[in-house]
Amino acid sequence: MKFKFAIFGLLILYGLSYVWFRNSHQEISDGTPYVIFANKTVYYFYRPMVYLESMFTDMQFHIGPHAEN
Repeated sequence: MKFKFAIFGLLILYGLSYVWFRNSHQEISDGTPYVIFANKTVYYFYRPMVYLESMFTDMQFHIGPHAEN
């Protein structure tokens, strides 16, 4: 029972950390909101949440800063 509670707690912390990351790393480019990932490690860490969010929202995702045109 303690093991299941620990796993559940870790999943809640993971989800909350993604919400914090998403809210603190947003950028709007051409009227489209993007979550900007600093590097591939951070992207792959949050990849399951990225897939879930992309199914339900219009949020886009980008690794590294956008190039200025």
